[in-house]
Amino acid sequence: GQGLVQVRPQLHTACH
Repeated sequence: GQGLVQVRPQLHTACH
């Protein structure tokens, strides 16, 4: 989800 941080930071957090 590292690439998602650019689009939706909340999803980047969920990816962790």
